This record gives sequence, structure tokens and C-alpha cells, in this order.
Amino acid sequence: MLKRLPYVLLISGALLLISSIAIGARSGDAPQIAFFMGVLGVVLLTFGFTLYMFTEGVAGRRTGG
Repeated sequence: MLKRLPYVLLISGALLLISSIAIGARSGDAPQIAFFMGVLGVVLLTFGFTLYMFTEGVAGRRTGG
């Protein structure tokens, strides 16, 4: 479960970000939910990438984790 957590966070963050961009593009006046979805998507992408780097990325290889 925890081994797949960075990938789940990256995928869900990317989906939220892409869907918020699509919602904003389809509606002329972007609703507030699109803004919050975009912010949450970027936060999840960043957190997932950070977890990936510490578990399997550069830092994980150096420490043997």
C-alpha cells in the first residue's frame, strides 16, 4: 500500500489539475471550484513527487531505503 502511495498521489494530482483546466476552459468565467481543484492538484503532485524522491528516487537510492 505505502509503496504505491507516491504514484497514487501523482496520478490523482495530475487528474485534478487537468480537470480543473478543462473546467476553466469550458466555462468562460472560471468557477471557484476549478481554482481549488487546481491548487489541490498542484499540492498533491508536489507531495507525491517528494515522497517518490525520498522512497525510490535519488535520496532513496543513496540511503538504501
